[in-house]
Amino acid sequence: MEEKSRFLKAGVREFTTNSGKTWYNIEIHKEDFNTFPVNSKGFVKLTMRKRKEVWEYGDTHFLVLNDYKPKSKEESVF
Repeated sequence: MEEKSRFLKAGVREFTTNSGKTWYNIEIHKEDFNTFPVNSKGFVKLTMRKRKEVWEYGDTHFLVLNDYKPKSKEESVF
């Protein structure tokens, strides 16, 4: 069974600089920011996905919490 993604109160806007480089401005609401689970290495894993269409506020991408945990060898069935 596939787990549902946790969408974050966040905005991501892609823009191109005058020199042709692509940058992303990322804003994360502090309410969500303080609740991110930390993995065993002390990191928070996020996945950025491109929107099908630019959102009304100019957002081109969105963030979801990446809480994927690979199955252990005992759980894997082949």
